[in-house]
Amino acid sequence: MNRYLKKLLAEKILPGIVPVITAAVISLSASAEDRGSAVSGKCTLKRIHLSSSQSMDADHGPEMAFDENPETSWVSGKTGPQWIRADFETKRIMTSLRIRFGGDGVKNAAGYFILQFFHENAWFDFNKIDIARSFLFINMDRKTVDIDLGGVDASTFRLYFPEDSLKNGGASVSEIEIFAGTARIRYFDERLMGICLPVANALLPENDSSYPNSPRQYRGGWHSGLDIHCYRDPVLNATVPVSSSTPVRSIDSGTVLRADTEYRALTLAEWRKQSDYSRIVPTTFVKRSFGGMQVWIDHGNGVLSAYNHLSKIDPSVTRGKSVKKGQVIGWAGNSGSIEEAEGRARQGIHLHLEIWVDGFFLGYGMPVADVKKYFRWIFRNGKK
Repeated sequence: MNRYLKKLLAEKILPGIVPVITAAVISLSASAEDRGSAVSGKCTLKRIHLSSSQSMDADHGPEMAFDENPETSWVSGKTGPQWIRADFETKRIMTSLRIRFGGDGVKNAAGYFILQFFHENAWFDFNKIDIARSFLFINMDRKTVDIDLGGVDASTFRLYFPEDSLKNGGASVSEIEIFAGTARIRYFDERLMGICLPVANALLPENDSSYPNSPRQYRGGWHSGLDIHCYRDPVLNATVPVSSSTPVRSIDSGTVLRADTEYRALTLAEWRKQSDYSRIVPTTFVKRSFGGMQVWIDHGNGVLSAYNHLSKIDPSVTRGKSVKKGQVIGWAGNSGSIEEAEGRARQGIHLHLEIWVDGFFLGYGMPVADVKKYFRWIFRNGKK
């Protein structure tokens, strides 16, 4: 192969092929969504597969017992015996379990349950645990049950509620906590619990392309944030598109690291030149990116947020200043987009929010289906 062909292959052909192949692999991975699962650890890829006999409705599925929030609950259906199961797919050292009841204001709906492990293609009873207690005819049902396993190496277990244990025809569990020694196995990152939506009453998008880790072939890379296009207007009781008059809020308290108060829009020629370059060289230093006018906030403890495509930044938001959770830092826009470069001021407006944890954007390396679950968990427990 002569020198010219080698250079052509290295600089033009391969960079165009690799993102396409990678995008196809990610697309296949994202389509294989599991029915009910939690992401274990600090934004990692390890899944814990969750299932149950029945769920009362979509808001009380088995993942509610593994969401780090004791105020939510899995609530079963009311037909026959009920169970909730966790499957790690591989060996898991466990020394104790803590089972919590009473989330969502649901009273204990069972008198007892049986902890079962799966072995040789069958369930066996490990321990029977009484929940219902009374003293002088006063109901004193246990809100928390601690189970000493004595050291178990297993991959799958379930809480089984026989039909005769059910008081009101159903079962409920608010949280299942698993321990290996003193270490509790985490499902979601608690540092992100309770942050607020960057747009009041924002609606999380249904399409995959609006989430982190979805392919962005037009610039040879990956999407690193969440795109918010609409919100629910409580006055109109209607879904409303984000506009340049829509306030953008800080998702948590922190310190401003960057505020593009002297932003200058790209011309159409500059935008196209940058786009053409990014298709070939997706990872490089970019002084003026497609993110447009931005604000970055350090929330401490390894968490940083970035707000892109703003139309305006609040004058009080400057580098080094402190901001509070829910404080307005700017307004949504389309800065950095092709619409701005072409002079279409009212088109393409949305907020691009990035959440960075320990130096990686939330969703890095994860199938988009799991990223969606993560964002639903974050904002379900935060300020609307």
